[in-house]
Amino acid sequence: MAILGRAFDWESVSIIMATTVPLTLENVKSIDWSDTRGVTPTYGIGGSPRGYGNRNYRAQGSMELADDTYAKFLKAAAFVGGVYNVIFDLNVKYGDNPFSVGYEKIHNVLLSNCKLARRGGASRQGVSEARIIRLEYEILGGVTDLSLSELDSVL
Repeated sequence: MAILGRAFDWESVSIIMATTVPLTLENVKSIDWSDTRGVTPTYGIGGSPRGYGNRNYRAQGSMELADDTYAKFLKAAAFVGGVYNVIFDLNVKYGDNPFSVGYEKIHNVLLSNCKLARRGGASRQGVSEARIIRLEYEILGGVTDLSLSELDSVL
C-alpha cells in the first residue's frame, strides 16, 4: 500500500515482543509467519469428491535476529528458565512514521502464544554482523490481523 506515493518498507516495521519483560526488537533481520488449515476431500462412489473435512489449524513463524537483540531475548528468557520455556506474543506493526506527512494508519498483526521450537546461528566471512540467530516458533494462539476491523469500514 502506498500513502502519497510512499510504500511501506522495512524501515516502517516495528516488532514488540511481550514476555515477562516486554521488548522492542530493534535489530531484526527478517520475520516470517504462516498459518494453514488443510482440507481433506471425502469420497463416495466414483472418482469425484462428495464433500470435505477440515484438518487441524497450524501456525508457525521464524525470525532472524542480530546477536545484540538475541542477547536481550536471552535475558528475558532467563526469568522463566530458558528460551524453550518462554511463551511470547509478537506484535508486528507496519506503517508510516506517525509524525510524517500523509500518515494514515498502522497495520498490526498479532502472533499470540508463540513457543520456541528451534534455534540456530550462522556466521560468515564478509558479513558485517558477527552472528545471526534464527528462531523458529509455533504460534499456538494463532495469527490475528488487527487491521481487519478497519477494513470493514472501507468495504
